[in-house]
Amino acid sequence: MDKRVEIINRATKQIDHTLLKNGDDTVLIPPNSDITLITPRDSVSAMLRDGDDLLITFADGTVLRLEGYFSCPSQDMGQLTLSDPQDAGQWLVSLSETACVLPGDMTSEPLNFSLSYLEAGAASASTSAGLSSGLLVGLGAAALGGVVAAAAGGGGGRLSPERPIDDDPPAAPLVDPSNGSIVTGTAEAGATIRIDLNGDGTTDANVTTGADGKWSYQPSTPLANGTAIQVIAIDAAGNASQPTRIVIDSVAPAAPIIDDGNGSSLSGTAEAGSTIRLDLDGDGSADATVTADANGQWHYVPPAPLADGTTVTVTATDRAGNVSAPATQTIDRSAPSAPVIGAAIDDAGSVQGIVANSGLTDDRQPLLTGTAEPGAEIEIFDNGALIGAITADSSGAWTFAPAAPLAEGDHAFTIVATDAAGNASAPSAPYMLTVDTTAPAAPLLAHRRPYRLGQSGGWSDDCDRHRRRWRG
Repeated sequence: MDKRVEIINRATKQIDHTLLKNGDDTVLIPPNSDITLITPRDSVSAMLRDGDDLLITFADGTVLRLEGYFSCPSQDMGQLTLSDPQDAGQWLVSLSETACVLPGDMTSEPLNFSLSYLEAGAASASTSAGLSSGLLVGLGAAALGGVVAAAAGGGGGRLSPERPIDDDPPAAPLVDPSNGSIVTGTAEAGATIRIDLNGDGTTDANVTTGADGKWSYQPSTPLANGTAIQVIAIDAAGNASQPTRIVIDSVAPAAPIIDDGNGSSLSGTAEAGSTIRLDLDGDGSADATVTADANGQWHYVPPAPLADGTTVTVTATDRAGNVSAPATQTIDRSAPSAPVIGAAIDDAGSVQGIVANSGLTDDRQPLLTGTAEPGAEIEIFDNGALIGAITADSSGAWTFAPAAPLAEGDHAFTIVATDAAGNASAPSAPYMLTVDTTAPAAPLLAHRRPYRLGQSGGWSDDCDRHRRRWRG
């Protein structure tokens, strides 16, 4: 049986007829046109989108190409109807893909299709009411049943089954940060995801979201760093979402920094938002995972302190999946040796210099000096109370002067050294000083009454001297 194609201009209602040849054929579809395919409905075996063309394969092996059927914009795409000459019935064709295709898109995909039957009696009623077959084809599925039913005077003409028109576009898909090896994201469940991988506006790949809305696409070769890709979602009704754009990031973050630690906790810095993986036993696998905060800080507390000498290896993985070079740290749980207070120096008053242990000083802010583990933090205690802290230099030397004047009396100074890993030493031996800034009382002189010398008439209080003179 011959196959024919009718192309109906929706604006002018003009109908162009094309008789198909026995072999393959191509029919150009102008914009704003509806199409009626006149052939037995059981003669259609498959449909395929090839670029912006619709390919219809018949049971006899021939193929009809409707050139430009999927051309953009989407409002120019026409309704496809099948008219069966054997029973004079019309069937509306619903395709699994109804979104328009941009020029240059060379992808292809098989299409699911279904036929919604318009009863022959309803078609006759509509014709008798003055509705042309071109008008029937131009109407949407939901409107068509209503128009036919009205034209037939309620005589049962309707589209079976009726389906509401869905013209709401889906939300723009979410696209995860990517390093180019795989592109993933989420969108409306069952939607077709079209991916433009080179920014030329054409679709380079198609995938379908699962029931959970997740989708993924793995290119044959990883995309280059800096590549801008664009993704849109097409729902089952053919509505297209707004595009989502990301830029490929395949640059690994810097190696994380691990603070010195004694194994009770681990901390450091890394790229903000990166995933920190910690290998705590040297087997090459992550034993713990934490996330760097917005400032790049990260922190981990193991269930039990790590043993002295344990080597910890840490990597940072950014949100695009790039992994940094590893950083390592060896756990140090050995306390430093007890520090030493070597001397106290008096630099106040008339007598200055080194004040020996257990010595006296009139300097209420004497300078203390000594040695400890290089780089250790030194805490200074006076009679058991913390009065300050300083850090030993690279040679272990340190000096300290009290910020507040010391009270009069005895003072026992001790110090504790804490290394970079947080291990604290035993206290130093005490260094004793007595602060004495009170002057002694003025001396008292005994009063003696003078006497008068008889011959000279003078006065003197040196009795012994005059007594000796008289005797002489």
